[in-house]
Amino acid sequence: VGSAAKEAMALEQAIQALRPVLYLGLSGLAFAISLHAPKQGQRLALLPLILIPAFLSLSAALHVPFAPGVSLVWAQALTGYILHTISTLHLEGIPPPCPSVPGSPTPGSNTCFGFDFGYFRRIWLNPRLIRVHSNQAAQERPKQSRGVFLVLQLSKLLTYYTIQAKIAPALYDEVVIDILPDDVAPYQQSLWRPLNGFTARECLNVTFVTFSSFWTTFVYLDGMNALMGALFVMIGLDDPEDWPPLFGHLSQAVGLRNFWSRFWHTLPMKTYRSIGESISLRIIGCSPRSFAHKSIIALVAFGLSGAAHALIDWQRRSPDWHLNIYWFLLNFIGCMGESLVVKMLRQLARRAGREHDLQTLEESWLGRFLGYVWVCVFFCWTVPMWRFPEIHRQSLAFQSMRQLLSNMQIVQR
Repeated sequence: VGSAAKEAMALEQAIQALRPVLYLGLSGLAFAISLHAPKQGQRLALLPLILIPAFLSLSAALHVPFAPGVSLVWAQALTGYILHTISTLHLEGIPPPCPSVPGSPTPGSNTCFGFDFGYFRRIWLNPRLIRVHSNQAAQERPKQSRGVFLVLQLSKLLTYYTIQAKIAPALYDEVVIDILPDDVAPYQQSLWRPLNGFTARECLNVTFVTFSSFWTTFVYLDGMNALMGALFVMIGLDDPEDWPPLFGHLSQAVGLRNFWSRFWHTLPMKTYRSIGESISLRIIGCSPRSFAHKSIIALVAFGLSGAAHALIDWQRRSPDWHLNIYWFLLNFIGCMGESLVVKMLRQLARRAGREHDLQTLEESWLGRFLGYVWVCVFFCWTVPMWRFPEIHRQSLAFQSMRQLLSNMQIVQR
């Protein structure tokens, strides 16, 4: 009976793990049919057949009982895939691989019964549309051999595993103190908490939570990108040029705007820009080079990011799902404030004839240092409002369990 129950449980877990993949496959089939449809009306009619299985895949992935980190990455990727579908097939109107349609690409060698599998594969899960058009060949980075690419990606995976499984737990036990419910209480979550009573313990808690929030996301996303890139290049389905870095260099994260636009993962940026430009140019009617146009694109990008994270937390039944939207909009306000301050300083320098001096200061170590400090201060100020409520609930549950265990007594017969 015990072995039969274990087999049934294993089968149920396998079905739960396969369900998100099956739903994504159904969505991909509808995407392929829509991509080959010659008219936008046909694509619009097929859109629900793409989006409904994608949402079902997202929901099913978050309810897989094992591998919560992988499930979360899957859900985040699906929110990007949903927006990529709307942007690519409807806003940008990428043409089908049909010679009878003006401007469409020529069908490749993988065409079968009018279906170009190679063209579909290049577009389906490729929100950056890397190497989709033939004119992108000249813009590619210098080619990297498959051997070097695999060595770099597998070394990255080994490094991440070592840090997460070996170094981080030991460092946490030695350096980081236990976070108690009072450390993340509601008054600690306020954006306007007083600094006169800010203790070293509070500073350590805020720094740890802020750093770990970004570090965990960085490791999962970059690790999955390295794993998938190594797999597809190893089996010969892709080239190394199809898997560029997901994140920029840390030296590019100078200032809040550069952090989000140049350093943090650039996977959804093309999609966000396409949706933002459609709203700004087609609906509002802004000038393409105006400050309002750029501001609307930034607002749409941060709004969609917040909505995507909120959707995932809502599916996880988190009561604080709305805080994702608030936090990303705070980042938009911070970027706008940074833009206005920089613009004002440059105007003052221009009037005083000190443009070259200001540019020299911006490019110097002092300018870069101030940019890094501003990013760290902003995140340490806003992340507690975003992350502390969930940590507070977890801390209360852990404290209740610890009290329950401490009150238990061993009864000897």
